[in-house]
Amino acid sequence: MEAGVKPEEVKVDTSAPNFELEVEHVYGYRASDCSNNLHYNEKGDAVFMSAALGIVMDTNTRKQRIYGGKEVPMQPKQNGDQTQFHRDDITALDISADRKFIVTG
Repeated sequence: MEAGVKPEEVKVDTSAPNFELEVEHVYGYRASDCSNNLHYNEKGDAVFMSAALGIVMDTNTRKQRIYGGKEVPMQPKQNGDQTQFHRDDITALDISADRKFIVTG
């Protein structure tokens, strides 16, 4: 604070910043309270979940494709619009028999 400026004269900007964050890499996965939480797709990529994110990781390069991670309003599910993003942690994951399709819930 500059000399001679009174604390009550300082204006604080409380607005949200005008940018979005992007998840680059996820460390760890959910295992403590769910089963069948790691699968391999048709390409041999590991498919798993962590928090409200679905992750597909190339097991050779360790590069990840991350699904989800958008901010959605926290409100009762029956009151909100259907969205393509999870509002809470993913606790269920399954893969089709041909290993081409993944579902999360």
